[in-house]
Amino acid sequence: MADETIDIKDMTRKLHQFVVNNDELELLEAKMGAFNPFNILKIEKHEIRHSNMLGWLLDPNANHNLHDKLLKKIISEVVSTSENIDSRLSVGNIQLNSFSDAEVKREWKNIDLLIASQSNNLVIFFENKIYSQEANNQLKRYLTIVREHYSTYCILPTYLTLMGDEPSEREDYCVLSYERICQIIKFSIDLYKDNLNPKVFDLIMYYSKILEVLTMQNADISRLCKDIYSKHKEAVDLIVEYGLTSEFESAANDFKIQNEDIIETFRNNRRYWFVPKEFKKYDLRIADEWRSPYCISFWFMKRQNDKLGLILEVGPVKNPEERIKLLKRIKEDNYFRVPVRALDPERKYTRIFTKYIDFDEWDNKDRIVEEMNDLYKNKAKIARNNILKLLDSWNR
Repeated sequence: MADETIDIKDMTRKLHQFVVNNDELELLEAKMGAFNPFNILKIEKHEIRHSNMLGWLLDPNANHNLHDKLLKKIISEVVSTSENIDSRLSVGNIQLNSFSDAEVKREWKNIDLLIASQSNNLVIFFENKIYSQEANNQLKRYLTIVREHYSTYCILPTYLTLMGDEPSEREDYCVLSYERICQIIKFSIDLYKDNLNPKVFDLIMYYSKILEVLTMQNADISRLCKDIYSKHKEAVDLIVEYGLTSEFESAANDFKIQNEDIIETFRNNRRYWFVPKEFKKYDLRIADEWRSPYCISFWFMKRQNDKLGLILEVGPVKNPEERIKLLKRIKEDNYFRVPVRALDPERKYTRIFTKYIDFDEWDNKDRIVEEMNDLYKNKAKIARNNILKLLDSWNR
């Protein structure tokens, strides 16, 4: 009993140190509580309000004065990062053509957001999922409706989530993340801010700040959180432990410790990127900022609250021809899935292996680690061994 009393007193003292006169915590609270009209409207909690905002931003005839610039950037992003799309679509044509006739529809046939351009014979529609999950056959039903109504159009069915989760209908749907939308919005308004009304600029900036927080991209908040955690680790861990949050990131750390043959490249509370240490001997240079310094990487995904997945992905390469050459070599191994569209020079990301399991015990770290190990060592064993053999024999 004496030992327990000492522990309780010690924990209480550390919690008081964390809360009382903690300048960094007050600064973080100030940043999180800074005036933002979208916070007042609670937009971050409602998918329908995000769809409304995106519908306005992507409407070339809306009063933001961005015309079709954002719409073309979003369509180009979907085309350049997706594999199973209409062969008539190319980023070059999208950028050169005008989308001034694009019609934006909200909740048409219950579809969150649909945009159709008759002059470009193109329809892109979004199923928007931030906190909710897709219903049974929902994606298949929406695609059937759009195909029947726009039978002669190129169709881009797009599954939109915070971090780019894969949909159940992954063969038919493209994937887009709010993380990427935030980056595109910030780049665009910085580029065209001189053409924007100050009030419009402020409104879009406020929205981008909301997306930064939702997708964990706000640099100031990230730095403050890291500083606070490094100085008050025990108190924060105690709060997390008693506050019941996902153990994904902590489980990823244990997975790393248990698997000494891997190199961690990125981690957050929904993703864990890593490569086998053997990758160090290969020249796998990347072209753009990615979650890994290697152009081939494994990563775990916490998909909403119902699935855990392991993905093997080929990312950007400095020379697109080298990327195509690598993918052709991978395609020769029939175990991997390399769609024809992945060989286009415009492509940057190709998932060659994916495996998901049903999982909902996100407060149980040991169970998460157990399933991570099973995915990597057993379910992805052939993929891991095959890619290592391929890289050994691959002659640039």
